[in-house]
Amino acid sequence: MATTTFNDLFPEIVLSIMEKLPDVESLKSLVRVNKRIHSIFTTHRRGVVLHTVLENELGEDLFVHALVTCHVEKVPVMLPAFPELTVDSIRGHVNRLRQVRDDAAALQETLPEPSSFHPRDTATRITLRDADRMSHLWSKISELTDVFLEDCLVGESLHFYPMQDSLRRRPATVAERRRVGHALYLFHILSIFCKKLYLDVERTPQGEIDTVRLTDSLEKLKVLQLMLVLRFMAPWELYQLISLQAWVRRALHDLEDDCYVSERVMPYVLVQGLDRLHRCICGSAGDDKVLRTSVLAMKKEASKHKAHGFGMILSRGERSSWARKPREFERYRPFWGSRDRGGYRIWRQFESPRWLHASIDPTMPVAYDIMGITQGMLDIWSASLWDPARWYEIRRSMRDNMFPDPWGKIMCHWDSYMVGWRSALEPGMLPGVKSEARLRVFLRWIRGVLRLNQG
Repeated sequence: MATTTFNDLFPEIVLSIMEKLPDVESLKSLVRVNKRIHSIFTTHRRGVVLHTVLENELGEDLFVHALVTCHVEKVPVMLPAFPELTVDSIRGHVNRLRQVRDDAAALQETLPEPSSFHPRDTATRITLRDADRMSHLWSKISELTDVFLEDCLVGESLHFYPMQDSLRRRPATVAERRRVGHALYLFHILSIFCKKLYLDVERTPQGEIDTVRLTDSLEKLKVLQLMLVLRFMAPWELYQLISLQAWVRRALHDLEDDCYVSERVMPYVLVQGLDRLHRCICGSAGDDKVLRTSVLAMKKEASKHKAHGFGMILSRGERSSWARKPREFERYRPFWGSRDRGGYRIWRQFESPRWLHASIDPTMPVAYDIMGITQGMLDIWSASLWDPARWYEIRRSMRDNMFPDPWGKIMCHWDSYMVGWRSALEPGMLPGVKSEARLRVFLRWIRGVLRLNQG
């Protein structure tokens, strides 16, 4: 009996085998086996095969995220710089970004079943190189998710025993893990979309801050935040990005710096996207000295640029916008569609009590301090990224007199919006971070290295 080889198989069977592969790397290996397999892949439904294999690798939940990220990177889809950006044009730019997401979601719903054969490619044409990039980015997101969950469990960047105890009693769920991956994708998409948004803060010939340009920038930031929440994502998804940003700052030892210097340079570091953050956080292989050296190099690079608005965009914005009364889930347009009702529920848990106290004038310093402390505590927990089942433990740590006091030596994340503006308006920081500020950052880093050596 003659032996059957790949060369003897009908194209339908070869394509069916391809669609069962677990990841893009396996597909690349198979396509390179011989010329006939490569010919079948390139002349038949290549797009469908690529989409199916990507969905096998990433999972159905985050497939749309990968497609959107690929498109935003390739085009690229980004806002113009602040001087060219107008309040009226912001809605159109955000709508365009949302349309990319909606097109990707529609494509996922219309892909043919793996068992059906189409001689012509019926899916959006992405190349093998595109799929390879999506696969590599997914690997980085998976690794960063692992580092995040491990860090929250063991307290490597922050010893906060209520959170560590919670994760020991109830290990991170699949939903929590996917939620972190979802937030990382959104973070990367917005880092590209907002890449050019260096703050338009300049001095007049008389040496004073140009108040017209400053007021214009404030209004643009306010409208951009509002449009992102109303048209691109839901409020709880923005809060997830705030929680993620708070963790990244902890992981990079950023909270050890002077808040004004940090807020002057850190947004530039964040807006470089996941590739550089992954290289910094995961590339250090757990070596704290290597991590600090990488962070210092990125901050030195940032100090040569104007202040960036990314930290303020991923914040709660002006005081008046802090209290947003939650509505029903169906009233929102989340990026993730209907897949994350748990994220909505926990956001509603910690947002509703704050809204009930919104009768306090938010411009009063005491009210601002109370809200700021509460939000700082939630950021320590990265509260938006957990399931509603953890809300009792989160609330208990914030309300009860726990012993020992979990907050005694905790440095909470400051308000990126208020501190960011104050830092950007600092005369010595307008053209770049002044040398004295850079020296303070360097000395803090040196002290950290010395502590490691002594330990």
